[in-house]
Amino acid sequence: MHWRFEPLLSRPPADCRYDFNHILEGETQMSRKLVFEQPLRWSAAVMSAGRGWLIGAVLLTVPLVFYGAGQALKTRNNDIRQWLPGGLTETQQYDWFLEHFGSEEFALISWNEANLDDARISELAARLRTHVADPSAKTTGLFREIVTGPELLAQLQSEPLSLSRSEAVDRLQGSLLGADGATTGLLARLSEQGHLDRHAAISVIRREALSVGVPSDSLRLGGPTVDSVALDQESERSRYLWTAVSLILGSLAAWRCLRRVSLVAVVLLTAVYCGALTLAWVNVFGDELNMIMVTMPTLVYVLTISGAIHVTHYFQTAVREHGQKAAAEHALRAGWLPCVLTAVTTAIGLGSLQVSHVTPIRLFGFYSALGVISSLPVILFFLPSVLSLIPGGRREERTPESGSMNRMNAVIHRVGQAVIRRHRLIVVSGALVMVVSVVGVSRLQTSVKLINFFSPESRVIADYRWLESELSPLVPVEVVLRVPGSHKSSMVLRMVLAEEVQNALSAMPDVDGAMSAATFTPDESQQRGVMKFARRVAMNRRLEKRREDLMATGYLAMDGDDELWRVSARVGALNDIDYGLFIRQLESAVAPVLAEHAGRSDDGDPIEAVYTGVVPLVYKAQRVLLDDLTVSFLTAFAIIGVVMVFLMGGVGAGLVSMLPNTFPALVVFGAMGWMGEHCDIGAMITASVALGIAVDDTIHFMNWFRRGLASGMKRQAAILFAYERCGTAMLTTTLICGLGMLGFAFSSFGPTSGFATLMITLLVAALVGDLLFLPALLASPLGALFERRRAARYSSDPQSALEPSVSLPPALHSLSEAASRG
Repeated sequence: MHWRFEPLLSRPPADCRYDFNHILEGETQMSRKLVFEQPLRWSAAVMSAGRGWLIGAVLLTVPLVFYGAGQALKTRNNDIRQWLPGGLTETQQYDWFLEHFGSEEFALISWNEANLDDARISELAARLRTHVADPSAKTTGLFREIVTGPELLAQLQSEPLSLSRSEAVDRLQGSLLGADGATTGLLARLSEQGHLDRHAAISVIRREALSVGVPSDSLRLGGPTVDSVALDQESERSRYLWTAVSLILGSLAAWRCLRRVSLVAVVLLTAVYCGALTLAWVNVFGDELNMIMVTMPTLVYVLTISGAIHVTHYFQTAVREHGQKAAAEHALRAGWLPCVLTAVTTAIGLGSLQVSHVTPIRLFGFYSALGVISSLPVILFFLPSVLSLIPGGRREERTPESGSMNRMNAVIHRVGQAVIRRHRLIVVSGALVMVVSVVGVSRLQTSVKLINFFSPESRVIADYRWLESELSPLVPVEVVLRVPGSHKSSMVLRMVLAEEVQNALSAMPDVDGAMSAATFTPDESQQRGVMKFARRVAMNRRLEKRREDLMATGYLAMDGDDELWRVSARVGALNDIDYGLFIRQLESAVAPVLAEHAGRSDDGDPIEAVYTGVVPLVYKAQRVLLDDLTVSFLTAFAIIGVVMVFLMGGVGAGLVSMLPNTFPALVVFGAMGWMGEHCDIGAMITASVALGIAVDDTIHFMNWFRRGLASGMKRQAAILFAYERCGTAMLTTTLICGLGMLGFAFSSFGPTSGFATLMITLLVAALVGDLLFLPALLASPLGALFERRRAARYSSDPQSALEPSVSLPPALHSLSEAASRG
């Protein structure tokens, strides 16, 4: 069976003259054939008689919307855990690790002059311990434990270890003791209360450090807790400062394009309302903002401006051709279909981010899509109602041939003529660029290292650089040796195995230090013969008696009958490490140690190694992020592709119309792949967003192109007609949206600046695709796909060109009949 249906964007007018009035008349009569007839009637009635009620109803919601937006802005959740992919084996293993060894929420504290003889270390520790929670006394506090370098050194030198100072120093280097054997600091592990209020914990640390004489500019802080607080602070700065800058730039661009204070004010206030409405939805659903969602209201703001500019353009045209009184209704009839379709396709692009395993990305996609859909009735109904109250100037007829086009329209017209003349060169060049870009996309790599979220000049990066060079690396990798309860080896042999694994990790080139339970027990490697056997028997008894003490160190735990021996290593956060290669090297270093241990004795069930910590999670998150990027883009492409096939009236025409929509994402991300740039969290969300935004201009252009064809124009004339009717609006919206995002490009916060920079680049690429590549495709032989259905209908019935009717897609046919019967 061969399915053929009439494209929804093709609207035959009352006659075939190239007059915009008749095209809109055909639009009006066509609307009666659709299920949207009744909403259009209602809206027309509101436009003519109820403008005041409509405007008043929206104004009444303003306090509620801005109150909800204000409440949402008070929330923040930049917990590092939410950036980890949920439901995966690596995440489950990390949760299992935290369950048995406790949270790794800590802050590493030091300063420029901190050393083993610095009395301020013990003074600061004493002050911070007044904020330590005491479970036995049922008191809450911000910290679970405070550990200092001098105290650990003294513990190793005292009974029962009695190590020499040099031996103790050697064991602590790479943890709380620097390579020079003198630089040291404190480790503050957070309690559950501190986990809930990290800002308070860091504030206490800074305040108490200042009280013991540590200058604030000398204090050095690092660790997951510091990361989360810094993320909050940077996102707060982006939230207010750069939002204000973007609003100012967007306003200036709107003024430059619209040239009337009244129009600029109405468009911008409408966009601000829609941005606030998006934030209000966050409050309604009880979620919290995160650092990615900081850009969400601005994104909805610029997208609303885009739609508002098109509606304003339709309104001004209707004023000239129908007068002020009827302009709102005609603007609605001219713009409702492309505006609805652009909102839906943009929401599809944003909604496709729901496939992501990363919670902030899913939330961004959901609320941005909801904001775009929520802004649609405001743009279609509220905006024309307000515009109708603004004097629109004198009525004048205007046609493409009248010569009254303004300067920008004249430029657009010349661009259109040039594209038509050189369409072969443009099509071939665009196709080659897309092919090369596909290869570049295959080379694209992702990164989710939190330290890359900050500017290289930021304070947190400076602190990390000092801490990792002078004291200790800060990114943990954990190896947990799971010893089955049925295992028959002695406890001392299990401790020796942990020590051997610790030594294997320390020997890795990217590891600067490792610790295990063996760090807090005597060294058995120097003993030989009978003495070694006797000492091991005695030590095994002592270890069994000191099991609780070893568990208190955090390097031994029980899981039912199984023993868990933890070996903890640290790698540099600022080092350029390939985490995938590092994990393979880690497994290669540990596997021989386990194999050798199993070969020495047959003690029952084998000992297993579980690799966890931040490094495996980050590596997995990078892989998941790349998969999410691919899946979300393909999902959006497939859904929008089906929509475009439906609108264009055929598979071939729909696929051709999708080429300029994929052009910007392919070109930009392909260039990133060729240049070796990494795709981070901020960049990931732009691909699907860009696809949705690119479809906006494509739909507007194709809408007028199809109307031109339906009025009897040749393809070249229909292309120029589309240029004139929406080319200026496309340039205007790109300029305003680009400048609206420009402020965020200067943010010191990596995801925000990366998102803004990519969005601006993608907007420009989308404009190139829609103003150059798309018209060139339409002027090429591929453009004949859009004429075949019309030619077939007109050849069978020449009068059909004059009929205000059109055959509907099968999916709408039954609904249309039901609507007409109603």
